[in-house]
Amino acid sequence: MIKKWLRLGARGFRLDVVDELPGEMVEKIRKTIKSEGEDKLLIGEVWEDASNKVAYDEDKKYFLGDRLDGVMNYPFRNAIISYIKTKNKKIFEDSIMTVVENYPSQALNVCMNLLSTHDITRAITALAGPCEDNHDRKWQFENVLSIDQYKIGANMLKCAMVLQYFLPGSPCIYYGDEAGLQGYKDPFNRKCYPWGCEDKNILEFAKLLGELRTKLPALAEGAIEFVESPTDVLMFKREDLRESTILILNPNDYEKAIDLNLQGYSCVHGQYVKNQILLSPFSFAVLNKYI
Repeated sequence: MIKKWLRLGARGFRLDVVDELPGEMVEKIRKTIKSEGEDKLLIGEVWEDASNKVAYDEDKKYFLGDRLDGVMNYPFRNAIISYIKTKNKKIFEDSIMTVVENYPSQALNVCMNLLSTHDITRAITALAGPCEDNHDRKWQFENVLSIDQYKIGANMLKCAMVLQYFLPGSPCIYYGDEAGLQGYKDPFNRKCYPWGCEDKNILEFAKLLGELRTKLPALAEGAIEFVESPTDVLMFKREDLRESTILILNPNDYEKAIDLNLQGYSCVHGQYVKNQILLSPFSFAVLNKYI
């Protein structure tokens, strides 16, 4: 089955609940996939830190080179959603760096950076709606974002998507997030794509992020370093041997001006005037330089 679909054009597989598979079986699956080309990918569904995952009394050892290439990056997702809601920069940075330090770079760079999946509440609802904990399916079905909640949620979602695209890993959009689709847990997160009724603002924003991701090579494999910045603004650097890219994110509902003196950097996105970054509410800036 694996060989058939790879030869028909598939580029890899995602193993659902991979921790329920014996390690030897995962190794055999990987061996078969790689026999069709080393560029063919094997991703596993793991919700926790996959570098020290233990399940069914087995140390899974996913990142020793003979099992998974990468995993679904739920730790990043949880950190992003929490940060955009609480603005607690310290907890966010600690959460991100824990994963960065625990994962081999080869695995980290191909992990699926997600904000929503078929198993969890959609991102815009998680960001702007009341928490579904202790509520039954009837409540989840009946509760949708109000017009005001949706407007706030759309801005928060865009900030979350910026992090999804600029953090280490491979951005992976769950269909409909880019169109403003909302909903609580399964089955309400599985609504049909809103053809003809997409939120054009979010859709164009997602296209912009895709273009920036393609234009800035350091985002593919560059190391990450958080940069000291005002408490209400997030700033980090992605850098490889050729380029250095700096992201500055304002996740707040107010404008922010930041004085910077960055030699050699040019502004790729945003307003950078006379060593000052001007950030409107819920916006970001990107600076880049060749090393």
